[in-house]
Amino acid sequence: MSTLDRKALLSLDIIIVGGSNSGLATAFRLCKAGHRVRIFERGSKSDKYPGGIRLPPNLTKILDEWGLGQQLAQQAQSTQGSQCISVETGETIGHMQWGAEVMAELGSQFMLMHYSDFRSILQEAAVSAGVQISYNKAVVRVFPDPSHIQLLDGEEIYADLIIGADGPSSVVREAIVNPKLEDPQMGSDKVLVYSVTIPRERLKEDPELDAFTNPELGGPQYPFFMGHSRLAVGFPMRGGSEYTLQLCFRDDSVDSTDAKDWDMPISGEALKSITGDLRLQKILNLSSSIYRVRYVDREPLSEWMDQSGRLLVIGEAAHPSIPCGNHACSLQIEDAEVLGTLFSRLHSWDQIHHLTEAFQELRQARCDAIRQSDKIALRLALLPPGPDRNARNDMLRSMMPHAGPQGWSDEKIRCQWEEVRMVFGYSAREAAEDWWIMWGLLRERSKTRELYDKMQVPIEVTEVTRQDDTTAN
Repeated sequence: MSTLDRKALLSLDIIIVGGSNSGLATAFRLCKAGHRVRIFERGSKSDKYPGGIRLPPNLTKILDEWGLGQQLAQQAQSTQGSQCISVETGETIGHMQWGAEVMAELGSQFMLMHYSDFRSILQEAAVSAGVQISYNKAVVRVFPDPSHIQLLDGEEIYADLIIGADGPSSVVREAIVNPKLEDPQMGSDKVLVYSVTIPRERLKEDPELDAFTNPELGGPQYPFFMGHSRLAVGFPMRGGSEYTLQLCFRDDSVDSTDAKDWDMPISGEALKSITGDLRLQKILNLSSSIYRVRYVDREPLSEWMDQSGRLLVIGEAAHPSIPCGNHACSLQIEDAEVLGTLFSRLHSWDQIHHLTEAFQELRQARCDAIRQSDKIALRLALLPPGPDRNARNDMLRSMMPHAGPQGWSDEKIRCQWEEVRMVFGYSAREAAEDWWIMWGLLRERSKTRELYDKMQVPIEVTEVTRQDDTTAN
């Protein structure tokens, strides 16, 4: 029996707050594990989400295991690397590319696709598995004992387990930690994130942009534009019919406390000074609107659950991601697989707290390590001119030999494999199964032994003195 087919002996009523990628994936996985799952999402079913999404091999591997690989292949495209370009000058700095042998060893691909398309795949999978999704239902409060939620209209709904997949400003997160101890506003750095999506037809009108953005004409599929306090990542999606660009840079002119500055489209004219690369300027000028998303830099939680183990946060609510990183979505899908695998083993009520603790134990170290890695990568990308930037550029130039990937030596392949295997080669399912074998079964055996000891009936031995037959007579 595959892990996905294993059903829990004890089925729970589970509420997931938030219909994000994290919420949809977790709902799908828990429903496949035999639980009854409802999602409450404050937005509408018709909401559109701009921009693209990057799916590294550690994520696409999970989608393959879930039987969603075919849908992914139909709507996404694979990539094996990227060019690194100066955002100030347009000069190609170097390359980041993975060897074909390395990708084959990983057993999955690095893919690029539209965010809304990926969300649709997860939504359809969740509904098909039996998940109930309630849209336009804002959860305003969460209570631990007994565990239940309160909707905006005052309705209260109870469940055996409540999971917060509602982002860094999670209402479930606030029920676990004291929100007064956290600053909800952006820090002094004021790093802003923008998303641009442009129809491919508009880029074809300019030969320079067509050559730059069309892989068939030699253009990079996945370029990084790096510069002092500025970063942009772009790639084609939907079969090349659209091009997306995500920008991340510091802007002190935006008031982080003014709601009108956030979560709304702005004109491309507002970003005309971000780059000296003429191609990037043209792409921004072609965009009719640019969507600015508020980025709040919060540290990951130290505790992902309450004392009862019946309130739990996952995804961005537990471990906020770094902007323009590769793993914002992959960590969320890993969360879903680990939680689903663990809760497919559920057979008694006292296991719930034990399994939610195991979930945090398994995921926290992994998420912290990836977050730290993404922070370092972002810091390197935003370096100002100087010795550190020169050293970074020399490193990038050395990452790909002049002969191309076909000319890579065995030593080069081994070195790259060591670099990526812990990140891209990670298996969420194997991590959860290994934990069960090492610790979960140990607890079960201990419980069985304790029960056996309690069931033993002590035998009382009474000493009997045999009388002499002659005396008895």
